[in-house]
Amino acid sequence: MIKKYKWGLLISSLVILLPALLGLIFWNKLPQPAFMGVGSKLFLVAGMPLILLGFQWLCVLLSAKDIKGADQSKKVVNMVLWIIPVLSLFIAGVFFAASVGKAPQIAQYSLLLFAVFFVVLGNYLPKCKQSFTTGIKIKWTLANEENWYATHRMAGKLWMLGGVLLVPCVFLPIEIAFAVFFVLMLIMILVPTIYSWRYYKKQVAEGRAPEKPEIPMTKNMKSVRNGMLTIVGLVLVGLMLFVFVFAGFELRYDATSFTVDATGFSDTTVNYQDITAIEYRQSCKAGVRTYGFGDVPVQMGVFTNDEFGSYTRFGYPGSDAAVVLHVDGEVLVLTGKNTEQTRKIYDELLIRIGEK
Repeated sequence: MIKKYKWGLLISSLVILLPALLGLIFWNKLPQPAFMGVGSKLFLVAGMPLILLGFQWLCVLLSAKDIKGADQSKKVVNMVLWIIPVLSLFIAGVFFAASVGKAPQIAQYSLLLFAVFFVVLGNYLPKCKQSFTTGIKIKWTLANEENWYATHRMAGKLWMLGGVLLVPCVFLPIEIAFAVFFVLMLIMILVPTIYSWRYYKKQVAEGRAPEKPEIPMTKNMKSVRNGMLTIVGLVLVGLMLFVFVFAGFELRYDATSFTVDATGFSDTTVNYQDITAIEYRQSCKAGVRTYGFGDVPVQMGVFTNDEFGSYTRFGYPGSDAAVVLHVDGEVLVLTGKNTEQTRKIYDELLIRIGEK
C-alpha cells in the first residue's frame, strides 16, 4: 500500500508540515497570543504539525498491515490520506486567527469543517471495503460482508444528513451549537451500530448468518487490531494520568506582578499596572475551549464565549464565581476550587493593585 500511494503520502505529509515551515520562517512576525508563552506558541506552530504527521504515518503503517487494505477503494484511501493535511491547515488557520484577535469565529469555523467532513465521509462510506482499519469496525460488520455493505450504505446517508443539519448550528449560540453537535455525533455512532445488530439478527433468523458472529482473522489482521487497541489504550491512559495527576496551577504574588504557575499550559505573568479593570462575578460561563484543558479537573487555556470572544481562563469547573481581569485589552478569568477561594483571589488582587 505504501509503495502504491507513495506520492500521495509524500505530498500529503509535506502539506501537514507546511504550517510549521511557514510558522518558523515568519516566527518573529507572528503575533503572540494573549497570555501564552513561547512554549505554547512553538507547540502550536511546530509541535502540532509534527504530532499530526506521526499520526498520519501511524495510520498508513497500520493500514498497510491489513491484508484487506490493499484492496481498499482508491478514492477511500485518498480521502484518508488528505483528512489530516486538511486538519493541519485548519488548526494553523485557527491559531493565526486567534493571534490577530479573530477567535470569536473559531467555533463556527470548526462546526463548518465538521459539517463538510461528515458530508464527505458519508459520501465515501458506502465505497469502503471490509477492513480492520477503515469504516465501521464492529463485530457484525467484520464477520459478514453483506452486513458490512448494508450498514455502510445506511450510515453514509445518515452522516451526510448529519453534516447538512450541522450547518445551521453555525448561527446558534456557541453552547447550544456544540450541544447539538455532540447529540448528532452520538446519533451517527449509535444508529449504525444498532442497525448492524438488527440486520445481523435478521440474517440469523433467515439462516444467512451463524448465531455467533465469527470474524475471520489472519495473523496480520490480529496484529493490526492488537496494535491499534494498544496504541489507543496507552494514549488514553497517558492523557488521563497527566490530566488528573499533573495538570493544575497555583497563583504566586510578587511585589509588582502575579504569576499563574501552570502545569500543562504556559505560565502567565501579569503586571499589576497593566490591569485596567477587575471585577468579581457570582457567575461566569466558560463557553467553549479552543486550546488547553476542558472541564476535568481544571479549566486552563483559551476559551471563547459570546461576551468576551477569545479569552484566557484558569480555574475549576466547581466554582461558578470568577474574577474577571481586563489586561491591556485582553481578558483573563480566574476561579478557585470554590466560591470562598475565588473571593480570596479577588481580595488579594485588590490589595496588590492598590484598590483596597
